[in-house]
This record gives sequence, C-alpha cells and structure tokens, in this order.
Amino acid sequence: MIQSTIQAEREQHNQQMNEILAQQREAIITVITTQVAMQMAVYEARIHVLEGFRHVNSEPKVTNDRASPARVIVRSSVNN
Repeated sequence: MIQSTIQAEREQHNQQMNEILAQQREAIITVITTQVAMQMAVYEARIHVLEGFRHVNSEPKVTNDRASPARVIVRSSVNN
C-alpha cells in the first residue's frame, strides 16, 4: 500500500517536472528566437549602411564563366 502510494507520488512528481521543464524550454526558445531576430535586424541594417544602401544578395551569382587558373609561383633553391 505504502509503496504504491510512493510510486504514484513519484509519477505525479515526474509529470509535474516534465511540464515545468517543457514550459521553461518553450520560454527559452522564445527568448533566443527573439534575440536572434533582433541581432539579424541590426546586422542587416549595418550591412545596408556599409554597402551604401545597395541591394545585397546573399546568394552567389551563378555564371557560366570559368575562373581564371591560379598563378603558379615557382620557387627555386636560390630563394631559400
């Protein structure tokens, strides 16, 4: 009898703790999401100022142009 009462109390306590933790998790996620959104707005405003209000596209431009080959620098034993 006592053990079943204790077990029921433990289960109730665990359920209450899980509910509290879920509420805290949601609150933390909301705060973090809000802070990140605010930081992104500030970042975007700074980028606009730095770029002189030009439209800044974060997507790279896709072209069919080939990149020029890298210049090869030849070292000789004289340079050492």
